[in-house]
Amino acid sequence: MLAGWLDLPPWAIAATLVVFYALTAALLHLVSFRWPTRRHLADLQGMVTPFFVTSNTLFALTVAFLGASAWDTYRAAAQAVLHEREGVVAVLELANAAPPEAARLRERAGQYVASVLGDEWHKRPVGYGSPQTDVALRGLLGAAASRQTGAAAGPAVQAALIDAVQRIGAARSARLVLMQAPTDTLRWGAVLLLALLTQVSVAVAHLDRARAQIVALSLPTVAAVIVLALVAALERPFDGANQVSPEPLRQAITVE
Repeated sequence: MLAGWLDLPPWAIAATLVVFYALTAALLHLVSFRWPTRRHLADLQGMVTPFFVTSNTLFALTVAFLGASAWDTYRAAAQAVLHEREGVVAVLELANAAPPEAARLRERAGQYVASVLGDEWHKRPVGYGSPQTDVALRGLLGAAASRQTGAAAGPAVQAALIDAVQRIGAARSARLVLMQAPTDTLRWGAVLLLALLTQVSVAVAHLDRARAQIVALSLPTVAAVIVLALVAALERPFDGANQVSPEPLRQAITVE
């Protein structure tokens, strides 16, 4: 359920958060001041606010850890794409040192990038490598390690070419791992529940005045919706509207 919710577009995630927590805030206010339950809650008036800060603190800490994890994953995903691009650019530049084999090396590098952009990047489920990309990567490695390339470029340049192709493979593996990273539904469930408990604690701490409770509920509710929507937008680095762009890979072969 949470995984499906995180698959929604950012605007839909934000909208569901706004609707849900606005409804819970309204329900808490009605329970406190409008419904017959008000009589049963009258004995709780005057309770000191510090007694209710535990849920607030736990929510802040948990959402901070969740946000840091999501941001680290997003940054690692962007870096994996950049490292993959750097490997492709290195192959294209080193190909100039082997003129007889330069065209073949460029062609194999272009085939690899085209396979990533045209097939693997959009493959569903996200994160499962494309067999065509596997073939293209092996073809690029074979061209770099061939006797013809060694004879045309020399041992040093060929070793650098092979190293560049291996870096491409390592960056691709890192990208695929991040694409398959599972959603931490347990932590997300805890954060959403703690946000609700924070609303409850604020409502209980303001049972004496209705308008004061409305203001006190509105501020943390808006803050929670903003931070949760932001973290949710970064949760899937290779899916959704805020996914990491494949443009660096495309530029690697077009600029060349």
